[in-house]
Amino acid sequence: MNLFDMRGGWSGFEAFLYSHIVADGIEPLYDQMVGFFFSDLPEGCRFLDLGCGGGHVSMRIARANPQAKVTGVDLSENQIRRARGRTAGISNLNFETGDAMNLKLAGDSFDSALSVASIKHWPDPAKGVGEMRRVVGPGRQIWVLEANSEATDAECAQFCKYWRYVLPGTRFIITDYFKLFVARQGLNMKQLEDVMKTAGLQNVHIQRLPDMPLIMAVGEK
Repeated sequence: MNLFDMRGGWSGFEAFLYSHIVADGIEPLYDQMVGFFFSDLPEGCRFLDLGCGGGHVSMRIARANPQAKVTGVDLSENQIRRARGRTAGISNLNFETGDAMNLKLAGDSFDSALSVASIKHWPDPAKGVGEMRRVVGPGRQIWVLEANSEATDAECAQFCKYWRYVLPGTRFIITDYFKLFVARQGLNMKQLEDVMKTAGLQNVHIQRLPDMPLIMAVGEK
């Protein structure tokens, strides 16, 4: 991938930019999401974070649930190195390099799975979600959060306020970049619902995150 085409894995340069400008800046949003959705996993829960990037979400889930076992998987070796360095010492968390299109993980080996802002990078999102379905147990939930391709200008501007190292007077450029080259390559609510159902998930629910250019889906195996 490159900064204008979201398909594919991160290079070292792109991983560096994303980690320091975006991911480090939106840490309050990660805190809110994990606190609301993933702060009370049952004891012994085996949790998969697919497309984990630099480990920002995996780290928070593992810390919030020390009784759970969290595994982060990402295609980018650069991102996995960053994740391991960021989370050294967290005993219930591990990271692996892997392809969402063909996970080297056993079927029914996880109790829940999550993907955050990753499926727009996949060549076949439904196939990747199908892999998530394969590796979770029967009746278990799969969560997907992605950029909303129909996000409003206000939602994009609100999200980009969190980005770091933006020069004064240029934030409108960053907002336009995000809307045109990131959000537009995401999915709308209907498309995300179709991906989840094509992957074989049941009881699919979709929602927009308030005031953010993001949508979240949850379904059951």
